[in-house]
Amino acid sequence: MQKEICERLRRIAPNVVSEEGYLPYDVTVTARAIVRGELVEGNASLGGSYYKPDEPVGSIHGYLPEMLKEAAAELLRIAPASLRLQLKGAIEYLKHLMRREWQDEQSRRRLSRLKGSE
Repeated sequence: MQKEICERLRRIAPNVVSEEGYLPYDVTVTARAIVRGELVEGNASLGGSYYKPDEPVGSIHGYLPEMLKEAAAELLRIAPASLRLQLKGAIEYLKHLMRREWQDEQSRRRLSRLKGSE
Protein backbone atom coordinates (compact mmCIF):
# COMPACT_ATOMS: atom_id res chain seq x y z
CA MET A 1 0.00 0.00 0.00
CA GLN A 2 2.79 2.44 0.90
CA LYS A 3 4.42 1.86 -2.47
CA GLU A 4 1.15 2.68 -4.26
CA ILE A 5 0.78 5.86 -2.22
CA CYS A 6 4.32 6.93 -3.15
CA GLU A 7 3.74 6.25 -6.83
CA ARG A 8 0.56 8.29 -6.79
CA LEU A 9 2.19 11.14 -4.88
CA ARG A 10 5.09 11.17 -7.33
CA ARG A 11 2.61 11.82 -10.15
CA ILE A 12 0.54 14.37 -8.22
CA ALA A 13 3.36 16.27 -6.53
CA PRO A 14 6.73 15.50 -8.14
CA ASN A 15 8.49 18.23 -6.15
CA VAL A 16 7.33 16.73 -2.85
CA VAL A 17 8.37 13.16 -3.61
CA SER A 18 11.65 12.89 -5.45
CA GLU A 19 12.07 10.64 -8.46
CA GLU A 20 14.12 8.23 -6.34
CA GLY A 21 11.05 7.69 -4.18
CA TYR A 22 12.22 9.41 -1.00
CA LEU A 23 9.57 10.88 1.27
CA PRO A 24 10.19 13.96 3.44
CA TYR A 25 9.69 13.63 7.19
CA ASP A 26 9.99 15.90 10.19
CA VAL A 27 11.38 13.83 13.06
CA THR A 28 10.82 14.72 16.73
CA VAL A 29 12.54 12.98 19.63
CA THR A 30 10.92 13.46 23.04
CA ALA A 31 12.34 12.89 26.51
CA ARG A 32 9.54 12.53 29.09
CA ALA A 33 9.29 12.19 32.84
CA ILE A 34 6.47 12.28 35.37
CA VAL A 35 7.17 14.85 38.06
CA ARG A 36 4.79 15.17 40.99
CA GLY A 37 2.06 13.55 38.91
CA GLU A 38 2.61 15.79 35.88
CA LEU A 39 4.14 14.82 32.55
CA VAL A 40 7.08 17.05 31.61
CA GLU A 41 9.02 16.74 28.38
CA GLY A 42 11.88 18.01 26.31
CA ASN A 43 11.94 17.82 22.50
CA ALA A 44 14.42 17.93 19.65
CA SER A 45 13.28 18.17 16.04
CA LEU A 46 14.85 17.58 12.65
CA GLY A 47 13.03 18.79 9.57
CA GLY A 48 13.73 17.69 6.04
CA SER A 49 14.79 14.13 6.71
CA TYR A 50 14.19 11.89 3.67
CA TYR A 51 13.51 8.16 3.67
CA LYS A 52 12.43 5.59 1.13
CA PRO A 53 9.00 4.06 1.82
CA ASP A 54 10.38 0.77 3.15
CA GLU A 55 13.43 2.26 4.87
CA PRO A 56 13.39 2.14 8.69
CA VAL A 57 13.99 5.45 10.44
CA GLY A 58 16.62 3.80 12.62
CA SER A 59 19.26 6.23 13.85
CA ILE A 60 17.80 9.13 11.82
CA HIS A 61 20.79 9.17 9.47
CA GLY A 62 23.17 9.35 12.44
CA TYR A 63 21.40 12.26 14.19
CA LEU A 64 19.69 10.18 16.91
CA PRO A 65 22.34 10.62 19.65
CA GLU A 66 22.44 14.41 19.12
CA MET A 67 18.64 14.63 19.13
CA LEU A 68 18.40 12.53 22.30
CA LYS A 69 21.01 14.79 23.94
CA GLU A 70 19.10 17.93 22.93
CA ALA A 71 15.78 16.55 24.21
CA ALA A 72 17.40 15.51 27.51
CA ALA A 73 19.04 18.96 27.85
CA GLU A 74 15.67 20.65 27.30
CA LEU A 75 14.09 18.39 29.93
CA LEU A 76 17.01 19.13 32.29
CA ARG A 77 16.09 22.84 32.29
CA ILE A 78 12.67 22.10 33.77
CA ALA A 79 13.37 18.91 35.74
CA PRO A 80 13.45 18.81 39.53
CA ALA A 81 16.68 18.05 41.35
CA SER A 82 15.69 14.39 41.73
CA LEU A 83 16.00 13.86 37.95
CA ARG A 84 18.93 16.16 37.17
CA LEU A 85 21.65 13.66 38.06
CA GLN A 86 20.11 11.01 35.79
CA LEU A 87 19.66 13.48 32.93
CA LYS A 88 23.22 14.77 33.30
CA GLY A 89 24.47 11.18 33.20
CA ALA A 90 22.45 10.49 30.05
CA ILE A 91 23.75 13.67 28.39
CA GLU A 92 27.37 12.80 29.24
CA TYR A 93 26.92 9.28 27.85
CA LEU A 94 25.47 10.68 24.60
CA LYS A 95 28.32 13.21 24.28
CA HIS A 96 30.83 10.38 24.75
CA LEU A 97 29.00 8.24 22.17
CA MET A 98 28.98 11.07 19.61
CA ARG A 99 32.67 11.78 20.21
CA ARG A 100 33.50 8.07 19.75
CA GLU A 101 31.39 7.84 16.57
CA TRP A 102 33.11 10.95 15.19
CA GLN A 103 36.56 9.51 15.98
CA ASP A 104 35.62 6.19 14.36
CA GLU A 105 34.44 8.02 11.24
CA GLN A 106 37.68 10.01 11.08
CA SER A 107 39.68 6.77 11.35
CA ARG A 108 37.66 5.18 8.53
CA ARG A 109 38.26 8.23 6.34
CA ARG A 110 42.00 8.18 7.01
CA LEU A 111 42.16 4.45 6.17
CA SER A 112 40.17 5.03 3.01
CA ARG A 113 42.50 7.82 1.91
CA LEU A 114 45.56 5.67 2.65
CA LYS A 115 44.16 2.77 0.63
CA GLY A 116 43.32 5.13 -2.21
CA SER A 117 46.86 6.48 -2.37
CA GLU A 118 48.47 3.03 -2.65
